[in-house]
Amino acid sequence: MTRALVAFGTGCGGAGDLAAMIGLALTARGLDADVLPARQVREVASYDAVIVAGALYAGRWACDARRLVRRRRAGLSRLPVWLVTSDPRGGAEPVGPQQAVQVAELASLVGARGMVTFDGPQRADAHPNA
Repeated sequence: MTRALVAFGTGCGGAGDLAAMIGLALTARGLDADVLPARQVREVASYDAVIVAGALYAGRWACDARRLVRRRRAGLSRLPVWLVTSDPRGGAEPVGPQQAVQVAELASLVGARGMVTFDGPQRADAHPNA
C-alpha cells in the first residue's frame, strides 16, 4: 500500500484542517495517509509521497512548513512532493507571484511536482462539494 505523509505548519489551525481534508481524500482513494504537524516529522524515508501544507501570511509560508522542507530537503528531493498553501484572507485578493515567492523557492529546493493554493480557512468537516 502506498504511504503518504501530509504534514502541516500552522499558527491558527486552518492548515491543520486542510491537511486533515487532504488526508481523508487520500485515504478514500486507498492510500495510507499520516497527517502530522510539520514539527513532529522526524523522517520522510518511510513514505512514498509527501504533501506539506501551510498558511500564507504576508508572503511568508508557515514557519514549521518552511523548516520541514529545508531540514528534510535531501529526503524530500527523492520523493514526489506537493506544497499546499492556504490563503487565510479568504481570496479577498488573489495570491500573486510575489506573495508565493517563498513557497516557489522551497518547491524548487526539493523539486516539488506542484503547488496549489486554497482560498480561505479550511474545515475538516466541510464537504468538498458543498
